Amino acid sequence: MTVPPGYAVPKTFFKMRKDGHAAVWIIYIEESEPDTVQTEHGVYRESEEGWTALTPLKQRGRNFGKKNYKSPEDVAQELYKKMIKDKVAEGYTQVSDKSQIFNSSKMPGATEAFPNMLTLDEKFPSFRAPKPQNSLKEGSPLWKLAMSGSAMFVRKMDGYGFIIVKDDGFVDAFTLKMQRSSSVDNTTYLSRMRVVDDWFAVASLIIPDKTMLFGEVIPADADNTDGMGSYQYVTSILKSKWAEAVDRQKEHSWLGVYLWDIAFWGGIPVSKLCPYKLRYELLVDLIQSVEGGGPTDQLGRDLVKYAGADPLDVQQIDLPGVQQVVFEPELLHIPNCTPNPIRYAVNTAKKEGYEGYVVVDPDASFGQKAWSLSGRVERSQSWAKLKPKLEDDFIVRWNPEEGVGEYGNGANFERIGAVELYQWDGDDLRYCGQCGQGFTESQRERFMDLLRAEPQVFQVEFHEWTAKGKLRIPIFLRHRTDKDVGDCDYSGPS
Repeated sequence: MTVPPGYAVPKTFFKMRKDGHAAVWIIYIEESEPDTVQTEHGVYRESEEGWTALTPLKQRGRNFGKKNYKSPEDVAQELYKKMIKDKVAEGYTQVSDKSQIFNSSKMPGATEAFPNMLTLDEKFPSFRAPKPQNSLKEGSPLWKLAMSGSAMFVRKMDGYGFIIVKDDGFVDAFTLKMQRSSSVDNTTYLSRMRVVDDWFAVASLIIPDKTMLFGEVIPADADNTDGMGSYQYVTSILKSKWAEAVDRQKEHSWLGVYLWDIAFWGGIPVSKLCPYKLRYELLVDLIQSVEGGGPTDQLGRDLVKYAGADPLDVQQIDLPGVQQVVFEPELLHIPNCTPNPIRYAVNTAKKEGYEGYVVVDPDASFGQKAWSLSGRVERSQSWAKLKPKLEDDFIVRWNPEEGVGEYGNGANFERIGAVELYQWDGDDLRYCGQCGQGFTESQRERFMDLLRAEPQVFQVEFHEWTAKGKLRIPIFLRHRTDKDVGDCDYSGPS
């Protein structure tokens, strides 16, 4: 059967709580999947156990093969109406104008939608964007999904995390620690990213107010970064004075933005409510619309559906040309016959020199872990990092009294905090950075006298070599008593 148009439009309900906050609840039936019901708590579909979180199993409705058979669409509409009835009984009222919520001076409760996104640094300095799990754990549901070929592998960029918001007709940008201005000269970070600023000035014509995007600031021209890695180049621009930052970009590479998710779209908390695949498609439509000079058909429909835009106004939007410095999430396309998609992704990352991938469940929203207001980062089980692991043997020294290495803090006071790593570069001993992770408490004590007596050889896992020959995110693996310090030859960049 055909789902009535009104059922495909998100409906928002709210009520004022005793603490003055507005509790918000959103529900709708997805047009492309009319047998499911979506709320801010997740996506629901009927299973043998009743209404549960969405599963990939094909549903058959109720009483299959009987006269009183109800299709999955029928059942979804019944649940849709029941959920609304229950919320109304709890005192919720349907919202016809979202300004009833967003004009509130206090933080709404359930969806935590922001009254004014341009003042996040002042009103919500503890806001934090989500992060994926640090690693893809073997045997986990996400690992099984990835091995079945059903997960999305999104390329991970070595950039500087930023939050980009549009509200009240303006666009602004914040670091992941809610800073919008440089401490060097108090100029905004967005003004330093001049070409990005120009891009969003055009894109704001089709981005509705109360929209929040998550991205990584990267060099738009990765091959022209003054001999530095992407992260180091971006950091050098962001920490320079404004005029120097702009001049350096003119000479080398302008900064760009790699967008990877949408938190809010037109005031709707889509990262809480919608599956990632829908957010990904919306990002792609947005970026391709700016490239193409006007909204794609799909983006036009989304603007009408989610942002309440006028269809005629959307059709008449003509976007001026702009330098392409904003990039869509890059998916890895894995051949169907691949026996081990995870290994394929790791090998691809190694071959291409990528930082890695983020494995995402395409059918999952992030729910209550879509962001945090506590200052602590939330990590949903629906996505995880997948990185190639590099490892090598290093000469290790530690003797803080002679200025080599450091003592630890807190529980590791008077124990090893960080050791120094070296390798032989020809006849010279080359410093490769410090390592303070991966040690047990007993190892931090046991290695103290050993390292004071003479250098040792440790096997260390790390993310990558920096352009200056230092390790990024080194982690101790084991003490190599079978290796001599003379065996540790330099393996980093020249």
